[in-house]
Amino acid sequence: MIGLGVLDLTIIGFMSLGLLFSLFAIIVSKRIEEAIASLDVLNIIISALILLLGVVYKNSLFYDIAMIYAVIGFMETIVFSRILETTKKEEE
Repeated sequence: MIGLGVLDLTIIGFMSLGLLFSLFAIIVSKRIEEAIASLDVLNIIISALILLLGVVYKNSLFYDIAMIYAVIGFMETIVFSRILETTKKEEE
């Protein structure tokens, strides 16, 4: 069993709060731009949590998974921004 210290649990707690706040921001946001930015923040926090799991379990595979997830999250933000940009141009 992996023993988590007080610092690890504190970091996980604050990151979980960040996840909840960004999910709330995605759900409540009135503008799509705010939802896209909140989704990007959510992806960053999830990548950091995956990295933290790698540190806790002392397994470097988590680092690779976090890097791949971060790249996919970045591409997701770019795609959503491009889609938003083209739909706004078509509306004008």
